[in-house]
Amino acid sequence: RFLERSEEAADQLRHVNLDTLSEYDRVFFYRIVSMDEENNGNLREALRAAEEAWKRVQAIPEYGILAPSILAQLGLLHSRIGRAQRSLWFLERALQITDGTEHLKTRLRRTLVLQMLGRHHEASTELEALRRQGIPEAFLPELKFYQGELEWAARNTHAAELAFRSAIDVSRRLQLAYEEFLASLSLIGLALIGGSLEEAGALLQRAQELVSDKTDRLNFRFREVQYLLATGSYSVAHAEHELNALDEEFMEMGLLQEQAYVKLHRAGLLLRASQDGYLRVLDDLQALTVTLQSRAFLAREWLAFPELQRLARRSHAELVGTTDSLLELHTLGEERIVLAGDTVRIPLKKAPEVLAYFLEHKAVSLDQLMTDIFPDEKPRSAKSYFHQVRHQLKEHVEGLEIEFDREAKLYRLKSEVDILWDVAEMRAGRRVAQMGPFLPGSGNDWALMLDHALERYRTDEP
Repeated sequence: RFLERSEEAADQLRHVNLDTLSEYDRVFFYRIVSMDEENNGNLREALRAAEEAWKRVQAIPEYGILAPSILAQLGLLHSRIGRAQRSLWFLERALQITDGTEHLKTRLRRTLVLQMLGRHHEASTELEALRRQGIPEAFLPELKFYQGELEWAARNTHAAELAFRSAIDVSRRLQLAYEEFLASLSLIGLALIGGSLEEAGALLQRAQELVSDKTDRLNFRFREVQYLLATGSYSVAHAEHELNALDEEFMEMGLLQEQAYVKLHRAGLLLRASQDGYLRVLDDLQALTVTLQSRAFLAREWLAFPELQRLARRSHAELVGTTDSLLELHTLGEERIVLAGDTVRIPLKKAPEVLAYFLEHKAVSLDQLMTDIFPDEKPRSAKSYFHQVRHQLKEHVEGLEIEFDREAKLYRLKSEVDILWDVAEMRAGRRVAQMGPFLPGSGNDWALMLDHALERYRTDEP
C-alpha cells in the first residue's frame, strides 16, 4: 500500500511512530522504507534502511519469515550500486533460506552479479539450467535480458540483439515496463555501436515513455547523449560536458557502476578530441573499479572504443585486463582441477570434493561441512585438512578463495575466475566429456545423494 504512490508513501512513512511498533513491525518498517527509497532513486538511503532491517531481524524469532526478503533486497541494492562481491554475499546467503519462487528469483539475480564479476561461463550455465528447469513466465524478460548482457560482454552482438528483442517482446506482452526499459536501453547501446541511428532513435522514443524514477532518467539520458552525439546534434565538447554532469549525478546517487560507464565514454570523447585528459579520466576509472572490486562489468562498453582500449592496454593494463582464465572442475567419473588447460597439482585428495561442495552449497557452516565431507574423521584432523585445502586452493589459483564470514559464521567461495563445473554443465543440458559417477572416490552420503539426483540428466535425450 505504501508503494502505490511515492509521495503519499513518503508522507505516511515520515509519520510512523517507531516507539509504538513491535520489533517485528520495526523490521518490516525499515524494509518498506528501503523499498520506497529505492523506488525514488535514493539508493544510499535504501541501503541504510535495508541494513538496519537486517541488523534487527537477526535478533527476533521471526527471522525465518523476514530474512529472505531482506537478504534479497540487500543483494539487489549492492548489485545496483555496483558492489558485485558484496551483492553475491547476500544473494548466496538468501539461497540457503529460500525455496520455491523466491529461490528461483534469487538464483536468477545471482547470474547478473556473476556476469558483473566476469564469471560469464558460470552465469550462462546457470541461466540455461534455469531455462531448462522452467521458471514462471513473469521472470522470462529478466532471464532474456541477462542473456543479452552476457552475449554483449562476450562481444556476440547478434546473439545479444536477439536476446534483448525477445526480452522486449515478452515484456510488452506481460506489460512489464521496467524490464522493457532495461532491454531497450541495452539495445540502443548496441544500435549505436552498429551505426543503426534510425533504430536507436525509435527505441529512445519508446524508452522515454517508460522512465519511472530518477535512476531511469539518468540511464536514459546517458544513452540519449550518445545518440545526439552520433546524429551530430551535439558537438564532442557539448557531449563531454553532458557526460561530466551525469558523472557527478551518478556519483551523488551512489550508482558507481553507471558512473564507471560514463567515465569510460568521457575518456573516449577526450581521445576523439585529441586531448590528453583521457588519461586522467582513465586514472579515475581505474580507481573506481578498485573500489568496486571488479573491472569485468566494463566489457560491454569497451566494444564502442577499440582504439581507447588498445591504448589503455599500455597505460592502464589492469583496467583492460581480461578474464579469459577458465577453471575447470571435473567430478563426473574423475576428480581433477584444471586451470587454463593445465592440471592444478594439489597434494590433497579431497580438494576437488571441497570445491564442488561449495559450488553446490554456496555458503555453509563448518559443522555442516565436517558432517558432509569428513563424517568419519576426527574433528581436529578434519578441520586441519579443510584449512589446508583452503590454503592450497588460494596458493595455486589466483583469485580463488574460500573465505570465512565472521558475522554469519559461514564459509563461502569467493572467485574472480570463471568456473566450468561438469555437473553444472550437465544440468544445463550441455555435453560433458564424461558422465560417470559423481566424485567416484568419495563415498560420502552427500556425494551419493547428488549422484542419484543427476541420474535423470544422464538419461535425458540430448
